[in-house]
Amino acid sequence: MAQTIKLKRSATAGKVPATTDLELGEIAINTYDGKVFIKKDDGSESIVEVTSASGGGELIKDGVGYRINGLSNDTLGTNAVNLAVGGIASDYASFTEGYQTEARDDYAHAEGNATLASGKGSHAEGYYTEASGNYSHAEGYKTKATNDYGSHAEGNYTTASGVSSHAEGYKTESGGIYSHAEGNVTTAEGYGSHSEGGLTKASGYYSHAEGYFTIAQNDHMHVEGKYNVGTATDTIHETGIGADGDKKNAFEIYIDGKVVAPELTTTLIDDTNTSNKVLVTKEWVQANTGGGGVSRTVEKLTGDGSTTSFTLTNTYVVGSETLVDVYVDGLLKIEGSSEDYTLSNGDTLDFTTAPSNGSAIIVKILS
Repeated sequence: MAQTIKLKRSATAGKVPATTDLELGEIAINTYDGKVFIKKDDGSESIVEVTSASGGGELIKDGVGYRINGLSNDTLGTNAVNLAVGGIASDYASFTEGYQTEARDDYAHAEGNATLASGKGSHAEGYYTEASGNYSHAEGYKTKATNDYGSHAEGNYTTASGVSSHAEGYKTESGGIYSHAEGNVTTAEGYGSHSEGGLTKASGYYSHAEGYFTIAQNDHMHVEGKYNVGTATDTIHETGIGADGDKKNAFEIYIDGKVVAPELTTTLIDDTNTSNKVLVTKEWVQANTGGGGVSRTVEKLTGDGSTTSFTLTNTYVVGSETLVDVYVDGLLKIEGSSEDYTLSNGDTLDFTTAPSNGSAIIVKILS
């Protein structure tokens, strides 16, 4: 049989309990006025009104016991109000809403499902998010903002563990101070580093890695493109497509408006300066190409929906396939046996799938 528990109460308008009416920890209710009272003892006993009919008054469980929803913190020597809607708001001016949410520090805000805001002024929202740094922000699914002064994590499985760092996307991590990581499985672990794209990593101070599988390992390094790894000991800017440090025609360089194509090796440096990696210079190009460079040829073809093999009028040197770019309807295609096309014999272009009928095929060759 259900039992009804009633607290000390009065139905007389304006009646307030005396200090002798209550023990410490007891609650009294004036059912006519809709007011709740407790006894306070800070060296001098007194009765404190803790809520009114317009201010809530529900008893809620906070994981330890029960307290009044909308309870004024006057009993703690402040004027702030904690508010818990389905969670635990245990500190000054904290706020929770949702299911199993916790706001465990001053001014903290937790919302959603199983979120935790344990840093001062922190904000956690979503599902299983955690904002444990002071003034940190975590949102999304299983994101963590664990360091102070504005660390920010958003997305899915992201972590912002550096001071004032920012991580967003999927499994991104910004561990360096003032670092920024965004995209898919990117890491920014150097001071002031920036990593974006897919599987990129910026580990040097003020380094920058972007694209796919690019790594900027040293200070002040900038690496972008695909499969591009910068391992220089000094400042470098690398771009393009490569593997294990090979840049594979990373640059197009123009002299007096005419494109030139130096032999871009894995070192990508002035041959007389083997200790550092630097940008290819105009002087280096002129010294290694006779100063005039080479010409670019452009050939236009048309797809018919069935033809996959084309014989080119403009030929290329076998072994220099990286100097050939192929576009279909304006989209750059990727060369390789498991990619969009292959090149052979210096004049043969074979597509994996026949370009659609009427499609514009452009072949650019640096010869």
